[in-house]
Amino acid sequence: MPHYLIDGFNLFHKIRVLEDSTTPRSDLVQYIRRNNLTGSKNNRVTIVFDGFETAELSVDPDYHIVFSDNRTADDVIKEIIRGATHKRDVVVVSDDNEIRDAARQEGAQVWHTHEFLADRKSNRSSSREKDDDRNLSPSQMMDITDEFKKIWDK
Repeated sequence: MPHYLIDGFNLFHKIRVLEDSTTPRSDLVQYIRRNNLTGSKNNRVTIVFDGFETAELSVDPDYHIVFSDNRTADDVIKEIIRGATHKRDVVVVSDDNEIRDAARQEGAQVWHTHEFLADRKSNRSSSREKDDDRNLSPSQMMDITDEFKKIWDK
């Protein structure tokens, strides 16, 4: 099960619709949720922001929000990666080369922000549509099986 580890402000600054946000942290979390960017609710999500906790964000059971306080978000992200038990399950989302390099060295997966923001939701629906095109009736499946048996039995 993936654990998305997101460089909060790095991602926020790549989303044009959030440019004029007065509550960037909260709006980023809502954007990720609305667009289902982390897939299943069973996937772990940690978003790391520079700075101190604000009243802007309410407690969210689906997302673990971390504030760097007096440290940098980069340092906190690297620390989380180092402490991860299953490093291959960690998906680091950042365009920051220092974070990306550190994540790779630890064996974590690394995604650019544009990869994370890609509309995977529509990709899933289009692949579902392709699968739906291949739905066969039971009689069609039996006919195909019979044809294969004829070929394989030769």
